[in-house]
Amino acid sequence: MSLAKVGPTWQKNIPLPKAVLVVSAHWYTHGTFVTAMDFPSTIHDFGGFPQALFDAQYPAPGDAELADEIPGLVHSTHVGLDHDWGLDHGTWTVVKHMYPEANIPVLQLSIDYTKSPENHYEIAKEIYALRKKGVLVIGSGNMVHNLRMISWEMINGGGYDWANEMNYKFKSLIANGDHKPLINYRNLGSDAMLAIPTPEHYLPLIYTLGLKNENEELRHARDLAEKNYHVLMNDNNSLNLKLQNLENVFIGVPVLKGESGSKSKTKVEDEFMISTLMSENTELKTRIKTLEDKNMELAVLAKERNLADELTQVLNPNSVGELAKLKQVNSINSINRSF
Repeated sequence: MSLAKVGPTWQKNIPLPKAVLVVSAHWYTHGTFVTAMDFPSTIHDFGGFPQALFDAQYPAPGDAELADEIPGLVHSTHVGLDHDWGLDHGTWTVVKHMYPEANIPVLQLSIDYTKSPENHYEIAKEIYALRKKGVLVIGSGNMVHNLRMISWEMINGGGYDWANEMNYKFKSLIANGDHKPLINYRNLGSDAMLAIPTPEHYLPLIYTLGLKNENEELRHARDLAEKNYHVLMNDNNSLNLKLQNLENVFIGVPVLKGESGSKSKTKVEDEFMISTLMSENTELKTRIKTLEDKNMELAVLAKERNLADELTQVLNPNSVGELAKLKQVNSINSINRSF
């Protein structure tokens, strides 16, 4: 599926929101802030990429009135109103494809690096009331994010054992609704520390956990796409085999002429069946091609976002100094995004 088609597909599955609030890994600040301007700018907080990425704009409006409400919902910490930040690439590269017309107000909530995962989980529960008002809240980051150890040889498949193990572990805990180990991820062992060398890309997940209703169904969109792709491939192979067998049978059927010179009933039925299977086969091939395009573009987008993270130039003056200190402390520098 083309990324340009993500918006219409997404909108079929959930109601159109009143606004979108994104907790992005790329707004990492001392203190908690929410963007409160009427028209947030598109921030290109990366370097070394094609000019087309820097030319990209997402002119969605803000919602100052909604921003004013958020500090009143959060009691565990002070929430400041920010008029300088905008929409960083952790936000616009996701929302741009969900709502390409840029007609839904978009705000960002920053991640306070002085707070613990437990604190962030509590903030998430406090802003749950926004969902009841029709606000879509998105956590944009990654469960496994270690660019220092990226392997280009495995970009099309495979992966480090520790990365695959933690990816599976995280998904299992999420599926089981077991939030405590995810909040206390530092206790999950050395593999977790490799997956999460620094916390800013992981913490958006904590917000999504805190915002989840116990009765809500959980789906991993990428995993679902890959599963559907393999199902379609199996269906396609099965249809190809049936078609080949029928064509072989058809070739072996002699042409029988009746008094009117018409074909035999058997041959007419075989021709109809072959025509039907060929039509179904063509449709399946189209669906497979769509999924191949989607998986390829998801991989390209993930690669671009991972590279962008490595080269990110943090623009918020509140976070520059403290982020530099954090990078000195961590020996390994640290993106899902969660579409």
